[in-house]
Amino acid sequence: MSKQPSTAAAREPPVIGVIHSIPLTDIHPMPGNPFQIRDDPEMLELIDSVNQFGVLTPAEVRPKEGGGYEMIAGARRQRASALAGLESMPAIILHLDDDDAVVCFDIRELGKQLKKIGMLIVQDQVWNRVTENRFRFNAATAQKADDEVALIAADNAQPKATRYYIDEFHLLLKEEQTAAYSVEIWKRFRKWGGIPTGITQNVKDLLSSREVENIFENSDFIYMLNQAAGDRQILAKHLGISPHQLSYVTHSGEGEGLLFYGNTILPFIDHFPKDTELYKVMTTKPNEVEQEAA
Repeated sequence: MSKQPSTAAAREPPVIGVIHSIPLTDIHPMPGNPFQIRDDPEMLELIDSVNQFGVLTPAEVRPKEGGGYEMIAGARRQRASALAGLESMPAIILHLDDDDAVVCFDIRELGKQLKKIGMLIVQDQVWNRVTENRFRFNAATAQKADDEVALIAADNAQPKATRYYIDEFHLLLKEEQTAAYSVEIWKRFRKWGGIPTGITQNVKDLLSSREVENIFENSDFIYMLNQAAGDRQILAKHLGISPHQLSYVTHSGEGEGLLFYGNTILPFIDHFPKDTELYKVMTTKPNEVEQEAA
């Protein structure tokens, strides 16, 4: 009797750079990762969110020698998924070595007073990277050339854009020093090829910051979904939203909200067609990801 190939062996190799549903048992910690996963109150909130909505943001993993994957980003989501009873989670597979995979700053154990300094160090590192990317040019050419040619090469170099995504952005606006640095980043990054993007679901905490007006004034694009009643009124005051426009972020459903671009406010209802390849790549709903994987 011939041996039948296993299901895993019969499948095609996973596509790099798209979302897959990966069994939790196939995802292993990255060696040397200093982060510790704790079952704290924040974890309980994350478990509750996973139970209600699934894993909204895919993890990032890389193939592991000998099989399986190593976690690059998303260990807390993996733990919450396991505690919520899920067997798999959405993840994007990337081919990255240790230098490309992560620049890690662990400020969890610094304590309340030192944590502010830790966040400032992280922001300063980001600013240094933006500066490096602005003046980046072909180093190999410069090394072979004399000083004059090297200067010409540097002058003619095309700056490299740096995209800086800050999840839980409201946390940086809680402390006076990190809030001031964040505003400085928002004001100056664009001139240096930086593209900062703040992401938060805790709009009330964001709006409580004294710097939020500076953030709004220096933001070219805002993507706003459903908002709580109290938050809507404050946002309307800061952003000049009419009562009719507010209706698009009042008890709104999936794919409904407001887009702000410059001085233009555009209400949108985007019921994205689910029978497209693009939707299959973008969706992070566990049931849809699992169906696609099957």
